[in-house]
Amino acid sequence: MNYNTERLRIERSEEKTISCRKCSVLPIRFRNSKPLVRGSVTQENGTTIQGDFLIDRGSSDALWLFDQHDKIEKPASFFPDFLGIGINGDVFGDRSKIKSFRLGNFKLNQVKAAFPDSLGSYKVLVDSNRIGSIGGELLKRFKVTFDYPNKQVVFKKTSKTFDKFYYNLSGIELQYKGESLVKEKVSSFQSRDVSENESQNRGIKIYLSQLYRLRFRPIIEIANLRVNSPAALAGLKEGDIITEVNGKRVGDIDLQGIMHQFQKKPGAKIKLRIVRAGVKFNYKFILKAVL
Repeated sequence: MNYNTERLRIERSEEKTISCRKCSVLPIRFRNSKPLVRGSVTQENGTTIQGDFLIDRGSSDALWLFDQHDKIEKPASFFPDFLGIGINGDVFGDRSKIKSFRLGNFKLNQVKAAFPDSLGSYKVLVDSNRIGSIGGELLKRFKVTFDYPNKQVVFKKTSKTFDKFYYNLSGIELQYKGESLVKEKVSSFQSRDVSENESQNRGIKIYLSQLYRLRFRPIIEIANLRVNSPAALAGLKEGDIITEVNGKRVGDIDLQGIMHQFQKKPGAKIKLRIVRAGVKFNYKFILKAVL
C-alpha cells in the first residue's frame, strides 16, 4: 500500500522477497481475522507502555488509545471531540498528543491520539494485550506491505514518515451524502467559412456560444462541529453542504483533499461556500491551535 502514489499492489507471497534498509519487518497476530501489531507509547510521565494495536485502515485518525486500560494515562492537555461513527452510533472522546510512539525501528514524536470514551466498545473490542489502534493518518507515512501467509507486516520509510502531526483545526467533521446532478456552464468557440465578400476577415467568422453539461458531484455535509471551534464561531452549522473550499469546487477536490485543507498549520485561512436550505452562503475563518 503506497499512500503517496495512491497505489495498491497485490502479489503472490512466494514471489515477494522483503528486504530493505529503510524497513521494519514486524510480526502480526490475528484476532477475529483482524491484524494486530506490537507498538509502544511513551507517556507524559516518561513511562513506556507496550501493547498490541489493531491495524485499522478504515480509520482516518493516527492513534486510538484506550485510557480505560489500566496502563494508559490521558495527557493533561486534551479537548473533547467527535471521533467518528461506529456500529453503535456516534463515538465521542478526547483528543491529545502523546510524547512518542515507536513502531519497530521508527520513533514518531508528538503523535496525535484519540481516547474514545465508550467503555462498552472497549470491552467488546479489546483483549488483554491490545491497547489501541493504528489508523490512516499514521499508516500513510509509510509504504506498507502485508504478508498475511507469513504473518508479518513491513513498514518502509518515506519522505513523509517524520512529518509533524496536525489536528483538524477547523472543528468540522464531514460525511459523504451521495451525489447530485448539477448543470455547469462550458464556454465553447465555434467557427465556419464565409463568402468571398467577407475575405477581409480571412474567410472566418468566430462565434462565442455558451454550452452546458450535466455532471455528478459528491454531496459533502458537515456532520459535526466542535464547540467553540473556528468554524462554529464563524457561523457554520451541522447539515451545511460544502460546495467550494478555498476556491476549488467539491468534485474537483475530493473528500481527502478537503480534510487536508483543515489539517494545515495554525494561521491558515479557510474560505468555504456552502448551501443551507437551498441558499448559498460564504464563510471565512482562520485555523487556530487547540493544544
